[in-house]
Amino acid sequence: MEIETWTPGKITCFEFCPVRFYLENSYEVKPRLSMREFFHIKIHHVLSLFWKNKFESPESFANYWRWYWPKAVEEEGGCDKFRNPERAKYMAGAYRKKGAEILKKFYENNIRKKEEERLIDRPMQKLDACFMGFKIRAKIDEICRMEDGVHLIDYSMTKKDPGVVENYLKDDPVVVMNSMVFRSNYEGERESKAGKNILRLGETVLAEITEEDHERMAERIRKINEKVKAESFEPRFDEACGHCKYLDAHYTAIAEDRPYLSKYNPKEDQCFIFQQASS
Repeated sequence: MEIETWTPGKITCFEFCPVRFYLENSYEVKPRLSMREFFHIKIHHVLSLFWKNKFESPESFANYWRWYWPKAVEEEGGCDKFRNPERAKYMAGAYRKKGAEILKKFYENNIRKKEEERLIDRPMQKLDACFMGFKIRAKIDEICRMEDGVHLIDYSMTKKDPGVVENYLKDDPVVVMNSMVFRSNYEGERESKAGKNILRLGETVLAEITEEDHERMAERIRKINEKVKAESFEPRFDEACGHCKYLDAHYTAIAEDRPYLSKYNPKEDQCFIFQQASS
């Protein structure tokens, strides 16, 4: 298998479960979204509107979400179209409230930045670059010119505490690859820090990303790329596999064309994907 362009999502997917990576990239399996994943997509969309449109107050921004969210769920086909429909119904209501809270905080924390026109280019910017022989792509949610230089910010729905997030910024594929593509596309700008806006708290954590961090990430991509070329897709055998999205229908769709996967015995290997397929 050949991967033309590496993204943070592909790296994270492979490291979480190589079999899931194989199914997603070989067969383009598109599993049903969970309500949490859908919320993540839609809150990012509305956050991008903050920079493009005029909202009069934090409450007006929150009210837009309260109107937009139920409409977005309905347009997707309703809660029954999501993974685990019963839970999706409960979460749809919870996310209407949670989204409004997030947007109010975001408005209050960023309105001055917007009024001072700190944003460079459009939000949610997708950028490509070549680094040490690999083509990479990353989406930078926010590129802002601050007093100490340019800040590259990813909007994160993580539930981790800021201190924990900060400790891992230099190894986070999103943060480091944002820095890599920025430096390739904005040669005249001086990047100072990259990091994450933890949306549920309204706090931003940043770190100085160095060339050494770039090289370490490139080496990480190289090692994964070698395994992909060798079709070394070992299943992940632990309880985390219980979160996998790939159910019977997905496996059945590729059952006649799975020479590599067929060597795993679902009952002996206890890989969640195959347990689901054989049950």
